[in-house]
Amino acid sequence: LLQMAHNMLKCHGAAVKAMRAAAKRPIKIGYAPTCSTFFPKSNSPEDIEAARKRYFACSKLPSLWNVSWFSDPVMLGRYPEDGLQMYKDYLPEITEEDMELIHQPLDFYAQNIYTSQEVCADENGEAVRVQRPIGHPLTANKWAVSPEALYWGPKFLYERYGLPISITENGMADAAMPTPDGCVHDPCRIEFLRRYLTSLEKATDDGIPII
Repeated sequence: LLQMAHNMLKCHGAAVKAMRAAAKRPIKIGYAPTCSTFFPKSNSPEDIEAARKRYFACSKLPSLWNVSWFSDPVMLGRYPEDGLQMYKDYLPEITEEDMELIHQPLDFYAQNIYTSQEVCADENGEAVRVQRPIGHPLTANKWAVSPEALYWGPKFLYERYGLPISITENGMADAAMPTPDGCVHDPCRIEFLRRYLTSLEKATDDGIPII
């Protein structure tokens, strides 16, 4: 798994180099991974830091479902330290030449963001999941409606990686059916998008460059 991930990142770097070499005019190239997102229960510094820490923490094998293992090498030129320690017995050979290839200059950073998990800080500053209340809105595939994801996601990502942010995927699964007038009025999807875009607008208002 770790060898596959490393090879994938090397392929990304090689593709960026090939695209820039072949381009006949200036082009913009980004990177669009996806992963779990987390947001703080409150605006307290403790909750915000706990959410940020959890957002970029590496996950335990056999899962690699985390932001930093797939983004830090591309964006920062290094693997995250917690992952290097956690995965040390399973790491492939990683050379300086590999990291130079992976860490190509990019113009923007993108993510696919649909849902998010609310967390708060415990007495040690670690993130603890906040239980969703009964009746919290879910999509048809049981993903929590979490418009906070489009505020805290871009905010945390921009703070860490420093490039303009693009949301390359978002939306909801919904089982809306035609009504007797023959139309699909889609109120749940309309409300979903209204809430998410309002959060994204708040991110732009707070200075996060959204493209």
